[in-house]
Amino acid sequence: MQKNGSTDGEYKIQTGVGDSSLFGETILYNGKSTLGFWEPLSHCDKINGSDGSIFPPFVEKSWRIPIFSSDLCRSVDLDYHSEMEMHGIKGYRFKLARDALEDPVVNRNNRCYCKESNDMECLMDGVLDVSACKSMRII
Repeated sequence: MQKNGSTDGEYKIQTGVGDSSLFGETILYNGKSTLGFWEPLSHCDKINGSDGSIFPPFVEKSWRIPIFSSDLCRSVDLDYHSEMEMHGIKGYRFKLARDALEDPVVNRNNRCYCKESNDMECLMDGVLDVSACKSMRII
């Protein structure tokens, strides 16, 4: 939706000056620190992590790395998956955490992504209703 090579929004990010572990962390997205379409004041509505293109230095395998995805309209976590090498440079591959899109009945942390307070109105594993987010986008 609305993908024509243009920007997906304005990000204000941490420079890491004074604390390199904060390098790349999103402070504001489109001038806001919350999204405004998930459960108010919940962790679901907060913007956490980088945009997924930059990370702090000295990443460890044990880290769970949060990223904010404007396509998913939420922050998700990445977990270590494997070591890799590209063009002679060794690195770590992180993948979407297994519980990121887990059924809210199983993973109560995903409950605030449900449209209704009734568990029957929640979507199942691997599905996220982003209609509220995408309909709020300015063309």
